[in-house]
Amino acid sequence: MTNFSTSEPPRAVDRLTRVRVLAIAAMLTSAVAAVLSAWAVREVERRAGSRGVDTHLQVLGQLEAEWNSDEMLDRRAQAAAALLKQRPDRAVEAVLLFFDEVGYLAERYGVDRELVWYRFHTPALVYWAASEFVRKSESGRSERYLAHGRKLVDSLRSIERARSGGAESPEPTRREIEDFLLEEARRLSCQEEEGESSDEPAQMTPLGWKRLL
Repeated sequence: MTNFSTSEPPRAVDRLTRVRVLAIAAMLTSAVAAVLSAWAVREVERRAGSRGVDTHLQVLGQLEAEWNSDEMLDRRAQAAAALLKQRPDRAVEAVLLFFDEVGYLAERYGVDRELVWYRFHTPALVYWAASEFVRKSESGRSERYLAHGRKLVDSLRSIERARSGGAESPEPTRREIEDFLLEEARRLSCQEEEGESSDEPAQMTPLGWKRLL
């Protein structure tokens, strides 16, 4: 009687085993590749994020250096003195253009507005509020004039309002404006006192100095 065996031939078994091994190896290779790809993406994002933070801080650092430079300090003092006397001055425009530059760079490089708020919210809001009469006189200029500055101030106001829970107005009060401008103008006053000899003290009135320039 002929004995029929149901077992597969040795060569067929070896071939099937190799196919299964190759399939498993391919699956493992795909899994490892997926893990490495995910890690690479996260690493790129981490480095890009780190570079982004560095760029933000670099931009803010350069702006702060410009704001506190001797030239800008003199312009700030002259601008504050002019605003206290409610008169236009080129120094006022220079300060406003600085904040226009801050707004442009913050938008251009995507600088976090909270960081900008920490560095510039007080001077930006005060100078913007105090210079309203100057900006109104320039209303005939192009809409692009100080456009970035307006966006910046609106953003800072929103942050200020959010941080106070909406309980307080983001606008500085008249007294806060006056105190800030008096402090800014003090540099110019000191320079004048060094260059002039006078026994008459400088008398200050709200939003105006009787003798400043």
